[in-house]
Formats: sequence, C-alpha cells, structure tokens
Amino acid sequence: MNKIKVRITFVEPVLGSSSNNPNIFGDFTAAKAATAAARAEEEACVIGVMTEAEREAAVEKSTTVFPRNANRELFSWDYQWRGFFKEALAVATDIGEEEVSELSHYSVKKSVDSLLFVAPRKIPFLNSEGKPITTVDILERPLRGNTPQGERICLARSESLPAGTQLELAITWMDSANPKTTILHSSLIWCLDYGILKGFGQWRGGGFGRFEYVVLETNIDPKRAARIKVAKGAKPAKAAPVAQPDNE
Repeated sequence: MNKIKVRITFVEPVLGSSSNNPNIFGDFTAAKAATAAARAEEEACVIGVMTEAEREAAVEKSTTVFPRNANRELFSWDYQWRGFFKEALAVATDIGEEEVSELSHYSVKKSVDSLLFVAPRKIPFLNSEGKPITTVDILERPLRGNTPQGERICLARSESLPAGTQLELAITWMDSANPKTTILHSSLIWCLDYGILKGFGQWRGGGFGRFEYVVLETNIDPKRAARIKVAKGAKPAKAAPVAQPDNE
C-alpha cells in the first residue's frame, strides 16, 4: 500500500459544515450514516456535546458547526477528506489533467470508496502550537437564491476557525490492476495542490478553507515522489539498490 502523512495549514478561515439543529441533523445528516452505530457516533459528536442552552438556541438560529469530542475539542471526520479527494479528482478528470492518467469522471467515486482511506477517524483541528482547539468564532453572511417566487436572501451562520489552523492526516491508497480505476501518486498530489484554490468545508466556493500542505512521512520511492513537498526531517523510503553487472 502507498502511504503519506501530511500537515494541512489553512490559509483562509475554515467553516463548520454540520448542522446543530437537532431536527435537521436527525432527518437529513445522521440519516445518511451507513449504520445505526455510525449515526449514534455522529449525533453524539454534534448534538450530544451541546449544552441545554445551546440546544434551545439551535432551533431558533441554526448554525453549521464542527464536531466535538467528549472534551469539546474540534475535529473533522475522515469521510469529509475522502469527499474532498472525490471532488478534486472529478475536477481533474473533467479538465483533462494529465496527472490522473486514465482515471475517468465516472470511476472516481468507486476508486476513492474502495482504494483510498484517511486516518484517524476523527482528525483534530490544532492551533499554531499544535494543541487541540476548543473555541470558535461565528461568521454570518447573506445567501442569495433564485426561486419560482423570485430572488430570496437568507442569512447563513457558521462556526469559523482562523487562518493558521492546522491538522494532520494519514492517506493510504492501493494500486489497481485496472488503469481506469488507478489513483496515481501524482493525482493525489494534484488534489492536495488544488486545496489552495478550492478549499475545504462550508462555503469553499467563496474561498474559505483554502489550505497549503507539507508531507511529513511517506513510503513512496523518491523517484515516484519528484513533485512531493517534503517537510524538513521527513524520511522518504529509500530506493531499492540497483544490481551491478558482473564484469567477469
């Protein structure tokens, strides 16, 4: 298997994307969970950590938030990053980016679902000192939409973390015998490069959640990792020695 560990540093504020309204969360968000256990886990990390006052306010003023653990430390789910790679790879195939080779727009979802994995399950947001974050800012902005009744404007409200927020995640992906479903190392690096343009999380289309990255660890042969941005102190795998011809 291919593995890299990266540190993500957000260069723009990143917004929470989970609804904190118990009614919306139960009907739409948690309902998409694959199993009852997964639904219970997700609900516990959003609704379960809210105070009674926060729950009452949530019904009146819905906010998109970050999940929290039992210590109220903020994190992102692993599947959110797999979703980022799906979106980025789909864009790469649509524009004919050569880094994705024969991967097609229609095979991206299957390839990521079956071959690409992110760890840990709960990826903590860290401040510039590398410590878990427990406090947030609030961003409110107007949203404009066209409806059959005419143009409508509503107010959107999200938890926000500042530029400079970091997180570390490990990405593992497997090679495929079918070139049309293969996720190349170069295509994964292209996706990470894309993060400075599109970003991660809520309202990324507005420039929020843009990030830079650096690779901390990798088991990729240096010859395959020519485009990789390796952090100081990282230890790439050594290339296999080349056999010397026998001159006798």
